[in-house]
Amino acid sequence: MSEAIREAAHAEVENKIQAGIRLEEAAHQHAAAIQAESEAEKHANQARREALAAGWTESQLKKLGLAPNRKVTRRHSDGRRSSRVITEQ
Repeated sequence: MSEAIREAAHAEVENKIQAGIRLEEAAHQHAAAIQAESEAEKHANQARREALAAGWTESQLKKLGLAPNRKVTRRHSDGRRSSRVITEQ
């Protein structure tokens, strides 16, 4: 019986290790996605600046759906922060 308990405990530990590995991989993917989003936003902002310098107006860009994005951060009563991107239309 103790052998069965030992095997069950070993299997449980192995499952926890595998779950930790999956969690770590997901965290790395999340960080990579955030980095990619940041790079895309920088590229879009640069393209907007170039379009404005080339003679496009804010009004024209908005009509094309290319309004600037604003990130709004809210502080909750318990100290947490959340943010969302608002696209002006």
